[in-house]
Amino acid sequence: MLKNSNGFSLIEVLVAFGIVTMLIITVLPISVQLKKEQQKLSDRITIVTVLYDELQQTIWEKSELPISYKKQIKNKQVNFHFTTINDLMQGCVEWTNVKSEKEKSCLFGYVS
Repeated sequence: MLKNSNGFSLIEVLVAFGIVTMLIITVLPISVQLKKEQQKLSDRITIVTVLYDELQQTIWEKSELPISYKKQIKNKQVNFHFTTINDLMQGCVEWTNVKSEKEKSCLFGYVS
């Protein structure tokens, strides 16, 4: 007769290994997606902050409009474009995000 050994059987080890593998397969893509979204939001905040600063500078300098130029921000090529709409100055910025999608954001400022 076999005595009861207090170790793990092969079936138990395979089941535990399968559970751990499924958890890794599930969690890894989610963490990669979260990291990309975090980078996307961080870039967006930085770029829109620079747009705000550039819009303020353009308003104070009373530059001839429309103005378009490119700038490098966080290793991204960013396109700035400033125009007037009625009494407002519109500043827009376009870039390609970490997911290779085009993004555009615009801010308005009052021209006195």
